[in-house]
Amino acid sequence: MIVPKEYPSLESPCWNRSKTTPIDRETAWALYRANWKFIYQDDLTAEERALIENLEVEFGNGERLLGTDGPPPGFARMITPEQAAEIPDTDLVLLERRMEAGVLPYRQADGRITFNLVDVLELKKEEDVANAALLEASRLMEGVGEREITPEQAAAILGIDLVLLERRVRAEKLVKHEVDGKVTFSFCGRDGLKRRSRTSSAP
Repeated sequence: MIVPKEYPSLESPCWNRSKTTPIDRETAWALYRANWKFIYQDDLTAEERALIENLEVEFGNGERLLGTDGPPPGFARMITPEQAAEIPDTDLVLLERRMEAGVLPYRQADGRITFNLVDVLELKKEEDVANAALLEASRLMEGVGEREITPEQAAAILGIDLVLLERRVRAEKLVKHEVDGKVTFSFCGRDGLKRRSRTSSAP
């Protein structure tokens, strides 16, 4: 956790919050990023510069603040569907499914669809975390037959929260079982969480 008052350039953007109350590292990065054009880099202490460098590595996805004028304006980060599909290494059909599912915001004007680069990078980061968790779970479950897991375990495997897990159930993307008020999901070894087939009926 980071105390804004201990870092002069981070203290100023915290005008609407307690400067002595610790904030998490991702919030600190967001504050630096949003207010970078108001920060005088020559005035940064060695300690604060080191903090920003660490936050760049941790949350920047290759983006740097130090030595730059800050993030480009929003319109400069708009990319085409073809460019957006290249980032998560997918195709336009799967990209459209993400749009339809509401997990990838987009803009449509004059018949053209564009995406904010930040949104695409955030989605890729979330999917990478989910895929890594699923692969690790599959590795641990090799050789193990089908077993029932809790909603919390299922959400952890997919790298999402319980709200998004329930949305996937309602969208008929996952099968859940409910017996005596207890909800579980089937984990099937290499196959991961049991998905709902198009011909199956609701439990």
